[in-house]
Amino acid sequence: MGPFDIATINGGRYALNIHDVASTYGECHILCNKSNTCNCLQEVISRWQRATGRLVKVLRMDNGGEFNNQALLKWLLSAVIKHEHSLPFFHQQNGIAERYNRTIADMGRTILLGSGLPKSFWGHAFMWAAYTNNMIPNLHTGTKAPSEILFGHKPNLD
Repeated sequence: MGPFDIATINGGRYALNIHDVASTYGECHILCNKSNTCNCLQEVISRWQRATGRLVKVLRMDNGGEFNNQALLKWLLSAVIKHEHSLPFFHQQNGIAERYNRTIADMGRTILLGSGLPKSFWGHAFMWAAYTNNMIPNLHTGTKAPSEILFGHKPNLD
C-alpha cells in the first residue's frame, strides 16, 4: 500500500502486507521505498519456513512493479515457489490480500485516531493492527488464533 502522503517517523511511505491464506496470519512491514520489497519478502518467507518447517508453495501478488523484478523472480525460482500475478485492474483476483489490506488499514487508522499520536505514527499503528489480528481467533480459524495455527503454539497474551 502506498505511497502515503505522510512518512513515518523512520521515513516509511509504503506498507507491505504479507498474508498466509491457510492460517490467516499476516505481517505488515513499513518500507521507505518499493525497492526493499524483494528483500523483505525473502526475509519473511524464509523466517516462516524455518519456524514452521513447511515450505511456501505459492506467492500470489498484484501486478505492481515491485513484484515484477528479476531479483524477486530469480529468488522465487530458486526457492521453488510458484508466483501468480493478478491482472492489472482486476483486484478481485487477489481478493483475499485486498481484504487483508483493508482490514489492517482500517484497524491501523482506528488505533492511530484512538491513541492521539501524530499521523507520522501510521506505520506503528498498521504493524500493531497486524500483530493484534494474529492474536485473536476469527471466523476462519475457529477457536485458535492465526499465530497458533501457523506456528503451532498459543500466543502469549501476558
